[in-house]
Amino acid sequence: MRDVSSLEPQWEVDSEPGLRMRILLGGASIAARLIRGIAPRAFHFARGQRPSLSIGWGTREYRIGREGLERRRRSEAGWEDNPRSNYNEAVAKKQAKSAKKAL
Repeated sequence: MRDVSSLEPQWEVDSEPGLRMRILLGGASIAARLIRGIAPRAFHFARGQRPSLSIGWGTREYRIGREGLERRRRSEAGWEDNPRSNYNEAVAKKQAKSAKKAL
């Protein structure tokens, strides 16, 4: 059998880690424990709040949420229907004009 007692492995560290390294490793392990404890609760909380993003473009509003992309007409003040351009009234006027011309 070979004598290996005189061989010194390169991967063995002769000295212990310094004080700074021990403090850094201790802080990292404490931070990891806190994140493991807080992250699931924070994720559950955020999921219950139903976060969404809404973007207004012209008369349309696009909302991205848990249901997906939703497109709808803006409902804020100043974006409601213009009564001067009511479709039903325009059709009635057009029919009245055409009835007068037909006579």
